[in-house]
Amino acid sequence: MFALALGVIALLVFLYLTRVYVAADPVRMAQRMRLSFGLGGVIAGVALFVAGRGGFGLPLLVVGIGLLMTWFRRGSVEGDENRGPSARGEDLKGDPGPRSHHPARQSAMTEEEAYKVLGLDPGAGADEVRRAHRALMQKLHPDRGGSDWLASRINQAKDVLIRKSR
Repeated sequence: MFALALGVIALLVFLYLTRVYVAADPVRMAQRMRLSFGLGGVIAGVALFVAGRGGFGLPLLVVGIGLLMTWFRRGSVEGDENRGPSARGEDLKGDPGPRSHHPARQSAMTEEEAYKVLGLDPGAGADEVRRAHRALMQKLHPDRGGSDWLASRINQAKDVLIRKSR
C-alpha cells in the first residue's frame, strides 16, 4: 500500500513538473530541477529510512543533499544575484535597459555601437579590437554564465570594426 501511495505521489509530481517546465526559461528550469530532485531525494530518503530501508534511503539522501547544495550555491530560483549581468537582462554596467528583452532579430550594428559594445574609443586599430573582443568573450561567453545574445553582439561588434579597418 505504501509503494502504491508513493507511486501515485511520484506520478502527480511528475505531471505537475512537466506542466511547469514546458514553457520555462532553460536556466530557471535547470535551477528548479536541482531543487525538485534535491527535495525529492531527501524526502524519499527519509521515507525509506522510516520504512526500515535505510540502505536504499542513504544514497537518495546523499544525492538529494548534493543537488540542494548546488542549488544554494548557484542562487535561488527567484534571485539571480550570483549571476552575471547578461543573465539578469542588464547591460555591462548593470543597468537594466531595453536589452532586457532580447529581440529575436538583431538590427545592423553601427560602428559607434560596436565601439561601445567593445569598450573602445573610435578609431581603435584591428589589434585593439581583437584584444577587447577576446577579453569580453572570456568574461561573457555562454559557457561562463553569459548569454548567447550578448556573445553574438560582441562577435558582431568585432566583425563590424574589423571589416571597417580593411
